[in-house]
Amino acid sequence: MCSINHDLKAVFIHVHKTGGSYIASVLKRFYGFETYYLKRPDHETFCLSRQKNPNQKNYENRVHGVYMYYKTSPHLNAKMGMTPQKWATYYKFTFIRNPYDRMVSGWNHMKKTAKVPIPFDRYVTMKGVVSDMEYIHTFMNQAQHIMNERREMVVNFIGHFERLEEDFDRVLTHLGIYYRIHNPYQRVNSHAHLHYSAYFQHQATLDVVNALIADDLKYFGADYPMIRTLEEMRGEEIKDRKIEEKKGGDPLPYLYVSMDLGDDQGKSINSVESVESVPSVPLESSGSLSGMILMDQALEEIIRGL
Repeated sequence: MCSINHDLKAVFIHVHKTGGSYIASVLKRFYGFETYYLKRPDHETFCLSRQKNPNQKNYENRVHGVYMYYKTSPHLNAKMGMTPQKWATYYKFTFIRNPYDRMVSGWNHMKKTAKVPIPFDRYVTMKGVVSDMEYIHTFMNQAQHIMNERREMVVNFIGHFERLEEDFDRVLTHLGIYYRIHNPYQRVNSHAHLHYSAYFQHQATLDVVNALIADDLKYFGADYPMIRTLEEMRGEEIKDRKIEEKKGGDPLPYLYVSMDLGDDQGKSINSVESVESVPSVPLESSGSLSGMILMDQALEEIIRGL
């Protein structure tokens, strides 16, 4: 999915499970962007799809990230009013997330529709058998969404899920939007679950995930360095709690309050996982904005009816 404003000459590239539904909603409602969630006519051949699903209406696949999927389709470009020159010159921005946290978030996304519960350590071994929808949410690295055919990064700005509003503010300022129409302080849809480190109970699981997120660790390692051992993983809990305490955030000692900023149709998910339902590992409070989803009150309609 991508959002475009031709007057501002800007493109938002939506990477799954990084707060993109919120960003796209705000851009569309308040700042003149149009959001495109489309499927190419040549989807099956372009994506080498093994799952020829006539009911699939959109672009989920396991080969191409968002940039390549949209930029290389004359059909989609005609719908979006885009040209090669515009793709080359427009200000392109995206948001990314701690890849370990994103992996857990992708697994949680899968659990909403799974008929049979699948443990996290089992799910991370299922890359080759999950649906295209699950693959793009969980197993496609974030870097792949913002690369061209030469595997070069194409975006001008990469924001971070962990400081969503701060980085979003930088984008708006760059675009010349100095008056904020949306209210960044409305708290809705906090999603509570354990700190992502709680789901890494075995070294084998961590090793599998490190292999799965290799590209993200390669390209975004300065922000999200590789965690090699379970001891290092437990250290992430402690580090996140200290960050939260420094911010004066929620001091909960055993519960990680995270943001689930919505599925990719713009609807948010609200659920709470019981502490008793996971391994009894001491957990810390995360620095991921302390469970705050920063959204204007007008956007509450996104989550109504769930």
